[in-house]
Amino acid sequence: MPTSTPQTSSDGPSSPTSTSTLSSSPTDGHHPPRQSLTRLNLHTRIPTATILTTILLLVLSPLLLTPTLATTTAPSTTEPTVRCGTPLPISYIQYTPPSPQQQSHQHQARQLNEQDLQLQLQQQIIAQMSQPPAAAAPPVIPTANNQQQFQQQQFQQQQQGQLPPQETIVVPVSQHVPVVSEVPVAPVSEQYTVCVFCGASPGIPAIVIAANTLGSLIASENWTLLYGGGTVGIMGTVASAAIKAGGRVHGIVPGSLINKEQEGAIPDEAEYGKTTVVKDMHTRKILMGKLSNAFVALPGGFGTLDELFEVTTWNQLGIHDSPIVVVNINGFYDGILQWLDKAVEFKLVSPDIREIIVVVNTPEEVIPAIKEYRAANGRWSLDWNSA
Repeated sequence: MPTSTPQTSSDGPSSPTSTSTLSSSPTDGHHPPRQSLTRLNLHTRIPTATILTTILLLVLSPLLLTPTLATTTAPSTTEPTVRCGTPLPISYIQYTPPSPQQQSHQHQARQLNEQDLQLQLQQQIIAQMSQPPAAAAPPVIPTANNQQQFQQQQFQQQQQGQLPPQETIVVPVSQHVPVVSEVPVAPVSEQYTVCVFCGASPGIPAIVIAANTLGSLIASENWTLLYGGGTVGIMGTVASAAIKAGGRVHGIVPGSLINKEQEGAIPDEAEYGKTTVVKDMHTRKILMGKLSNAFVALPGGFGTLDELFEVTTWNQLGIHDSPIVVVNINGFYDGILQWLDKAVEFKLVSPDIREIIVVVNTPEEVIPAIKEYRAANGRWSLDWNSA
């Protein structure tokens, strides 16, 4: 029986004597020679080397893969270089709203601050009131250039009792509009004065006729007509009618309105009577209320109603007991009178207080209504001089 030489197979070496040499299996011309797998036996016999190599690679791989920023040239810009992927601080990307307790503490802190400010303001007012009065300034001679300074000194002297109450002196100047910076003290008028509330709009012919008639009737009673100082619309009509009938007319107007209507010029006294220029609407109404003995409302707009209801409220509060007459031309005030009756029905205005306003339909009824006026019952009796 012939002897066979050792051969390698796919399942492993056939002889243990085969160590590191590579042998080729016989070929049959169809299959390529296969290498020996004895090297695999070497790896299986020394696993420690494989473990050490793996550990070394794991330790060194982050250093080998991370880019070296130290050797990178910084860009030529003024902005700092930010590493890509660096997270922002949490305070920039997350907002936590205050808790209800924190909000309550903040609200209490604001209230304390407001109370502190009010206390400081009260202390300042008390300190100013406790200061001795300043020495009297030298007298000022009224001229066209120092009209406002003269009026201020007059008012201060009247307040200190150095001068008797008197009307504000206004020097007619075409280029300089005199303005009363404070509320002048109203004199005790020897003449009966009727204040007429009306609009600066022209109105329909029936209202123009009523304004002409009313101005003439007031002048015929030798009463002084006091009005809003305008030269256009119903205001100008009632004032010029009283002047033409030989009456006395006094207009009180804010400086802003006279600049708009007259371009800063004082109205002609021969046509519209005397004019007093004040600083604002509030001063105008206060002065009109102090100088008047009766109030009459012709048809008008917002300003007319504002003046009418303010003097009506003053009457209710006991500030004055002067007559208040509404001239209801062609039913102009019907809606307002219905509202007033509805206020009585809803128990918002008492029936007695409702009688503060007297309503007439023609200007001829105004004079008798003023003469026959009686103060309404139920008005408040308050001391407005005690404060």
